[in-house]
Amino acid sequence: MYQTIRAAANASKHFELTDPKNPHIASKADQVVAEKNEGIFGSPFGEACFGESNYVYLVLDETAQKKYGCKIVVLADAVKYMQDYLDQQFENLA
Repeated sequence: MYQTIRAAANASKHFELTDPKNPHIASKADQVVAEKNEGIFGSPFGEACFGESNYVYLVLDETAQKKYGCKIVVLADAVKYMQDYLDQQFENLA
């Protein structure tokens, strides 16, 4: 999950991620994708649900897809996983 967050953060800064010394699980900025929907203002009044949000996900390179067995990773899931992991690590220090 750390690699997902790292690749998404670096892809937002750079167009391509091609450092052979420091490979990423995604190699281009356009692999960070946001789900497209019109949100609550896209439907007539009374029809939309409040609290709608878009998913942002990372499309993995082919080699990473084969290694991890999935095509995409939802960034919110990766962040939550890392938050829980780090919380546990800090609890173990106390």
